[in-house]
Amino acid sequence: MQIDLAANYFELFSLPIRFEVDLDKLASRYRSLQTESHPDRFANADAQTRRRSVQFAALINEANETLKVPLKRGFYLLKLRGLDDSNDARTTSDTEFLMQQMEYRERLEEIPNAADPLASADGLREDIVAENTRLFKSFEKEYIADNNNAAQECLMKLQFYNRLLSQLDDTEARLEDELL
Repeated sequence: MQIDLAANYFELFSLPIRFEVDLDKLASRYRSLQTESHPDRFANADAQTRRRSVQFAALINEANETLKVPLKRGFYLLKLRGLDDSNDARTTSDTEFLMQQMEYRERLEEIPNAADPLASADGLREDIVAENTRLFKSFEKEYIADNNNAAQECLMKLQFYNRLLSQLDDTEARLEDELL
């Protein structure tokens, strides 16, 4: 087995380099690569081969995690084009988005005091998921058109929504604990 630690994640899984990924093919190829490269298969090999097999197994796991999570996949695609995703402090100047962000934050804070907190949480979740869907479609369109800055802007907004969904999950868990 040839171990290529420099392969990009898409090549590693024999997938086309694009945002839309066949998750079944990814899972199948992941299992196959895990079997082929498992360090136990190289237990009797020389030290360098064993070390490379461990490195390759780690690469396979990292690549799989990156490609199966849409937001990570998007940032990885832009990284392949030379755009850096390491700056979490990036902001947007999109006034409409910033206003919507404030509205969603207010709705999140008001959930515990709502007449039906769980229904209020469900409504907010539906709105956020709809925005996520819209932004992922927009990202894909911008990525295909080589509008890398616009694609990156979509991902920055999606990061906000992911954090908001995580906070919403925490709020719902607290509410459910209080109801028990």
